[in-house]
Amino acid sequence: MKKIINILILVVVIVIAVWYFTTRTDTPKTQQVSTVQYATFSDGDLGLEFKYPAGPDGYVLSRGPSLSISSAHIQTLILFQEEDVGKMPEGGEGPPGILIQVFENTKKQTAEVWANENMVHSNINLKMGEVGKTKVGDIEAISYMSDGLYASENVVIAHDGKVYIVTGQFLDRESDLRRDFAPLVASIRFVSKANQ
Repeated sequence: MKKIINILILVVVIVIAVWYFTTRTDTPKTQQVSTVQYATFSDGDLGLEFKYPAGPDGYVLSRGPSLSISSAHIQTLILFQEEDVGKMPEGGEGPPGILIQVFENTKKQTAEVWANENMVHSNINLKMGEVGKTKVGDIEAISYMSDGLYASENVVIAHDGKVYIVTGQFLDRESDLRRDFAPLVASIRFVSKANQ
């Protein structure tokens, strides 16, 4: 009798063990490894260097056309998500992106004064909330949210005879564009031709 009870207990333990290991939900799953790589843009003529996510899960950098509405405009750099590059409409508005506009600051104005005198470029007239003070590297700057075709975060920096407007456009507050904006701004360094 004792032998039969021991066999029954052994069978029950084996059945429970088989059931447990075949129905476990905490088994490790295959994790997707991020394919984000970082690229560095550096241009001594613009006096600017920054890092941005590149590759299939990142951004494509292009130089925009010169703006004819301002003789002070030097260059616009545009970062679009890789997945949006093929979605550029002809003659219409493109997808949101991160833009860096560079202007001459011939009057040597502060970032806030320049932004207020050049609203067509800074969109400070469309600000939502207050203008904040910040630093990019060790350079004083201003930051603010603005509305328009897309909501955007904006940082305006006046440095070495130039004004840099960094704009991160987004459709929703949880977007990759919004998440990637602050690290890009934090990576900005001001360089000269000699540093390249």
